[in-house]
Formats: sequence, C-alpha cells, structure tokens
Amino acid sequence: MNQGQPERERYIPNQLGRLEKAVGELEDFFGDLQGRLQYVRSEEVEKTTSEKEQEIALSCPAAESLRVQVLRIQSINNRIQNQLKLLEI
Repeated sequence: MNQGQPERERYIPNQLGRLEKAVGELEDFFGDLQGRLQYVRSEEVEKTTSEKEQEIALSCPAAESLRVQVLRIQSINNRIQNQLKLLEI
C-alpha cells in the first residue's frame, strides 16, 4: 500500500539537489559572462565616434537580455521566498 511513498520521499530531495546544481551553474555562467564583459571593456582602445556608436548599439541588446534574466531570477526568488514562508508555518 505504501509502495509509492519511497518515491515521494526521494522526489523533494532530488528536486532540491537539481535546484542547487542549477543555481551553481547559474553562478558559473554569470561569472564567465562577467569575465568576458570585463575583458571586452579592458580591450577598448581609442575609437572613432562611429565605432563607439556601433559598440553601443551592440551592447544595448545584451543589456536588455540581462534585464530580462534579472526579472526572471527575481520572480523565481519571490516564489522561493513564498514557499519558505509556507514551510515555516
């Protein structure tokens, strides 16, 4: 009768493990991105106005993409905080 119980007991720890791994990967991915962005900035040399304008045009989509990801992360954070409140009751 309780055959499904062991699977249920493993599900939550397994999912928490997957979440922990994903957060670790997110930290790694962002660290790589941040390092690359810093490298690109450090490579900057004297540029003409048109070259700077082209560079700004390229960085705007990257900045917008980062903003979107920040909003997604904030949404996940809010959901996690709400779940913690429910667990602490």
